[in-house]
Amino acid sequence: MKKFHFALDNLLSYKNQILDNELKILSDLNRQHQEAIGKLSSIQQNYEKCKAGLDQKLVKAASPQECQLYMYYIVDLNDQTKIAQHEIEKISMRIVEQIHQVREMKIETKTLESLRETKLDEYNKAVIKKTELEMDEFMAGASLRKA
Repeated sequence: MKKFHFALDNLLSYKNQILDNELKILSDLNRQHQEAIGKLSSIQQNYEKCKAGLDQKLVKAASPQECQLYMYYIVDLNDQTKIAQHEIEKISMRIVEQIHQVREMKIETKTLESLRETKLDEYNKAVIKKTELEMDEFMAGASLRKA
């Protein structure tokens, strides 16, 4: 009997390649998300340092120009915080979409793999049945030769 061949092997291979690519994209998005969180954390630390510095300057009777510089910097840090939070939200939304795509690809590949296993089981059963028939024919032929 001829060797087992699954007609959709090329499609299964293609879908697996797409799944691998989608997983790489998801990994990259997760890395970007972590970097954005680190950036936000850094901005928040700078904000806290600036506030502490302003408080110290106010205790020491700082000039209005120094206070104004601190206030401009605090406003800038607030703006940077909002931008970083927006970036994190945007990346989070892309991660959710990417997870959905990965799930769809996993379902498609799992379906093809299940179909392949079913066809392989059918092929193996057919091979066993054919082998049994050949053995029966051989045994019947051997008993006819003895008689």
